[in-house]
Amino acid sequence: MSRTAFVHIGLSKTGTTSIQRSLARSRDCLGAAGLCYPGRASDHAELLATVHPQGAAHHYFKVYDEGDPHQRAQRLWDEAAAASGDVILSSEYFAGLGRAGAERLRDRLAGMGFSPVIVCYLRHPVNAAISLAQQTIKMNDRSLADVISAPPVPPMRSILGAFSAFFGVENLRVVDFSVAASQGLLGNLMSILGRPELTDALTVERANEGLTMDAAILCDLHRRMTQENVRPPFPRHLVFELTDSKFTLPEQTLAKVRQDGQAHVDWVRETFGVELVEAPVSARYRPNVTPASIMQLLNAGR
Repeated sequence: MSRTAFVHIGLSKTGTTSIQRSLARSRDCLGAAGLCYPGRASDHAELLATVHPQGAAHHYFKVYDEGDPHQRAQRLWDEAAAASGDVILSSEYFAGLGRAGAERLRDRLAGMGFSPVIVCYLRHPVNAAISLAQQTIKMNDRSLADVISAPPVPPMRSILGAFSAFFGVENLRVVDFSVAASQGLLGNLMSILGRPELTDALTVERANEGLTMDAAILCDLHRRMTQENVRPPFPRHLVFELTDSKFTLPEQTLAKVRQDGQAHVDWVRETFGVELVEAPVSARYRPNVTPASIMQLLNAGR
């Protein structure tokens, strides 16, 4: 019997975590319908040990050290192989496999008798840059000044080019995130899987709510003061409770992203027939409210 492996590769900040948690919470429901979502975790990043060029040396395993990576990956593959129907695999880390990793993934799935379908959600580069910037600041990876000068934008052409080379364009399902979100992400994914009737039966999970502008500035302040004064100035988790002042980047930064990203937008349209639409940005970046000015106020009040 022909079986399909649906491999969801993200991209980052396209509802990936919410999708994964929803699928994980709905394992029994999916299984009853002949869809296997293997494992016990919310995603399948452990498979990197067997398909990523870095293998068990991938930085994921430095953060999540829970036993032998190859054994953990093999348990997932064994469960997928034993499934009687189709299989869903999901990890945004798959987007970083590159050509060598994509080839290994293709060969692994082919050896198990699966027909592959790669599922990828994309955002317009401007919207992707805003969302990735706030996530980067939230994770304390870079400063606000860094993301303004060099905003993070996914290299969608190289990512999808690698998968296209080894899986074929016809086996990629590329979707504009804004369109999928307006329809409901889970509903869109179930339609791609050919099971739209399952949508209402699945458990919906929310994750990774956006960072506000005030929270981003305060995260940056926390980072700077911790570096300069050794001890943190306030509990960092409190900034995530702020609900006003939606995060964005300066217009000059967005203009550069728009210009540099146009080649990717054109390529996606020409290759997959998908038009990435830039969602309007209503928020305004406030350049006068900076970590430096807040530091000055704090120091003046001592």
